[in-house]
Amino acid sequence: MKPTHLNRFFLVLAMALLLPAASCGGRSEQDERETPPRGRPGVNLHPIAEEFLQGNLLPRSFIGTSEHIQDAIQRQIAERGVVLYDMAMLVKALLLYPADNASMIAGLVTALRDGTDVRSNLDFTYDTPITLSEGYFYKIIEVDATWLPQQTQPITGENAWLASALASVHAAYPGSATAADAFRMLTQLTRAIVALQTPSGLVRMAPSEPRNYAYLGIDYHATASIENNLSCIPVLKYMSTRAPSGERATYAAALAKLENAVLEMYNVNGRYFNTGKDLATGEVNTKFATDCQTWCILAFGPERLDALMLERYGVPNASARLLERTLEIAGVQKEGAYAGLDFYDRASVISFEWSLGFLSAAREVLALNENAALRQAVTTINAYIASRVTTPGLLPYTDSPEPVDTGHGWITIPLMNSLASSAWYIFETAEATVNPFDI
Repeated sequence: MKPTHLNRFFLVLAMALLLPAASCGGRSEQDERETPPRGRPGVNLHPIAEEFLQGNLLPRSFIGTSEHIQDAIQRQIAERGVVLYDMAMLVKALLLYPADNASMIAGLVTALRDGTDVRSNLDFTYDTPITLSEGYFYKIIEVDATWLPQQTQPITGENAWLASALASVHAAYPGSATAADAFRMLTQLTRAIVALQTPSGLVRMAPSEPRNYAYLGIDYHATASIENNLSCIPVLKYMSTRAPSGERATYAAALAKLENAVLEMYNVNGRYFNTGKDLATGEVNTKFATDCQTWCILAFGPERLDALMLERYGVPNASARLLERTLEIAGVQKEGAYAGLDFYDRASVISFEWSLGFLSAAREVLALNENAALRQAVTTINAYIASRVTTPGLLPYTDSPEPVDTGHGWITIPLMNSLASSAWYIFETAEATVNPFDI
């Protein structure tokens, strides 16, 4: 019999607080002494996890009062929904302290494994046939591991991040039942990613469906999002060395094609990476997106990206120049100093999540070469974000008290703390800082 949500939460929490890691993670006390958890010793992330779990099988993407939300669907998402990307960020944050959080992670993996109707069904078709019951998860699911009827789009980006988190779990708890469950789902999701890769190397945003997503106003199957494609890089990289030997070459080839296709999306005149492409017409979406720049640096690594961009485009110090250009286009200033980044060239609303992504990329760039302008921007952005953190270390999605159009197809939920923003804040403030693209 399935336990109630409340009982399940207390069971997971009790296991996380009381049981040794070996009971869920398959690691002995000797293993823990030899490979201590990253981050500050003696500190774990249970308070953050508890805030967003709140008695559910899966976390919520937002916490706080939702009475101000007028749109019925947005309110349902705010009160009951978890975006796969947000959940992946929580798992990666929990893995800063793998011993402390082994049982909580096991509970999340089990909830996903046993979820009811949270994966794409017969209405969706992949370019290369796969087992339909093993396709993508829906992009937003309810915290009791069922699906939100209005949010049943199976999106590559969200599923790639979920696969990345599952790969991180597999790497953190070798030989455990949790790792086995994680790897099984990881394998299925990676196969689905490859099944949607086009001859150009770009991965489609979603499988096809009978209405061509007309109700959304955009055909996701005919669209390639660079953000989505960048999210696939760590998954394909991991599986090219960890998948069964018969599949590794497939994933390595898919990775090489995808990386080449992403690099081809560089806008030489604009000096930034384009946002995406219409695969039916070939038309490139040249709209600027902050995260397409910062995620390129984080996904490739600044040193490798610099070498590739110098070879292909003759651009020296490409990573630093990309961040400088990002500040120039989307940087938001307060009292004469940079305080954060907007989603696009509006440069007036601060996205905490994307600003933290900028800080993460800048940290890696500055580790290679000092840059006074970037260093100053990092200092002032860090200070502003720290001033907006709420107890216990939580952040909203933006600094706007009103819903904001991101310019990239969705409206933000205001005045509620965001799981994604809070996780990125953990990545940047932990003693051992984290690049979430690393597995």
